[in-house]
Amino acid sequence: MGFTYPVRAPEGVLSTEQIHQLLSNPDLIAKRVLQLVDQKFIADYLLPGRYEAKNGAAFYKNGQPLFADDVPREVAPGGEYPNSTLSDGDPMSARTVKWGIGSEVTDEQVTNEGIAAVNVGLQRLANSVVKQVDSVAMSVIASKLTSTFAGSAWTTPGAILESLLAAANDRSELGTGINLNTVVLAPAHFAKVQGLLLDKNALPRENGNTVLNGTAPIEVFGFTWVTTPYFKGKNPLLVDRDLLGGVADQKIKSPEFTAAGHYGVEASTIRDADRDTYKLRARRVCVPIVTDSSAGVAITGSGLN
Repeated sequence: MGFTYPVRAPEGVLSTEQIHQLLSNPDLIAKRVLQLVDQKFIADYLLPGRYEAKNGAAFYKNGQPLFADDVPREVAPGGEYPNSTLSDGDPMSARTVKWGIGSEVTDEQVTNEGIAAVNVGLQRLANSVVKQVDSVAMSVIASKLTSTFAGSAWTTPGAILESLLAAANDRSELGTGINLNTVVLAPAHFAKVQGLLLDKNALPRENGNTVLNGTAPIEVFGFTWVTTPYFKGKNPLLVDRDLLGGVADQKIKSPEFTAAGHYGVEASTIRDADRDTYKLRARRVCVPIVTDSSAGVAITGSGLN
């Protein structure tokens, strides 16, 4: 029997001169950092709203209603439409923080290691920015979602579904328009639930089976399931991503930094000719915001912790 082992196609070999040209181009460095962080921020996934921060702060409305104050009424032909007041949320503000990190790549590293030295350095910087922003975002989400729902132990797929539906229905019955549809779990709990669903044949077959395709987020029972190592909670969270909140990014005008994409991540490269090095830096100036604390609930009694 023969075996095949697919490997990733090797990157083109860059000469030392080409690597120096790359390191001298902030736009290319910013694009490379963007590739490394693309779709890796759990903060932007759970908080998809976008706010622009100015003067070091973001202003937003907290608890803004989804419906008009009055209900629609029958309108006769040629008649006037009833006018309704649109209540506003409470004005709030949040201060942005500049999360940044830097490192150096020496000419010796470029000569001896080639582009690998640059890629490793940028990867570590990008990972560090993602870790910090996501850690802060998950702490903010966990602190804002103070309501709980007492569910049953998650020992069978049916018990899991019953708890999720009961929690979602409990919130929807308030008539606020909130639709709790995303489950957030710590990695160990996520693995335990997937194993349970697999053992009980509750996962779809073939391409829909997350164990086979290894994708995340996953869709099971009509809910989206996500996990992140930066969520430290003991109880599963059930949230409405559309209404939970967003992330406010601030653009600081620094001539050395270049932004690429829409995640607010910026990068810079500075040549230090006196020391034969390049200074690599990555940053994100932002603040995660929860605009509606009722758009999520912690489910107790699951027995996962």
